[in-house]
Amino acid sequence: MEHKNMTLDGGEYLLDGNSYIGCTFRNCVMTFKGTEGFVLDSNRFEKGVKWNLDGPALRTVQFLGALYGMGGPGKELVDNLFKSIRQAKQ
Repeated sequence: MEHKNMTLDGGEYLLDGNSYIGCTFRNCVMTFKGTEGFVLDSNRFEKGVKWNLDGPALRTVQFLGALYGMGGPGKELVDNLFKSIRQAKQ
């Protein structure tokens, strides 16, 4: 579903399967489950916005945390992944 040029104040908004374009978010929870793609374009995130991971997205972060905690090659993999993420928008 497309949400365009809206002010969303309060509540929980699911990223999966949705497009948020030119929206303003306040005092809400943004949830990503990792089950579908999404679009975030030209939005403003103001006071009180919290981010939540659930489902496959949460399990992926837990997996990366476990790899990192193992040290050695697992830690190196996670370090390199985040390095590539940081460099992607430069």
